[in-house]
Amino acid sequence: MTVWRDSLYICGGFNIIEGDTIIQVAQWIGGDATTNCSTPTGIAQHGSRSVFSVAPNPATTSITLQGLPTAAATFVVHDALGRVVMRTQARPPAMDIAGLPSGTYVVRILDAQNLSLGTARFVKQ
Repeated sequence: MTVWRDSLYICGGFNIIEGDTIIQVAQWIGGDATTNCSTPTGIAQHGSRSVFSVAPNPATTSITLQGLPTAAATFVVHDALGRVVMRTQARPPAMDIAGLPSGTYVVRILDAQNLSLGTARFVKQ
């Protein structure tokens, strides 16, 4: 969780909250914390995920994805606010990140059904 300007943001490994599609970042828009809330729920544990890594980290011009799962079909890079800044369906040995501003990013790998196979973070200097 973080506060930026006058808003509270919550980040996590979720895609849907209360029926609204969210890309890992939700903004609290106010209200009483005890009203209009759904019944508390838990987050299901996922089975073991394929582990991949990003090198070098931190990086300046390109990153290499190592240990990719065989089912990998789409590669999506999100910025710190959850916005998609890069997307490719080519199986890249390396991704050109020279055009990205400095910051922290997340690479998400999806299979052919757009299910997440894993994520990795990297820093662009």
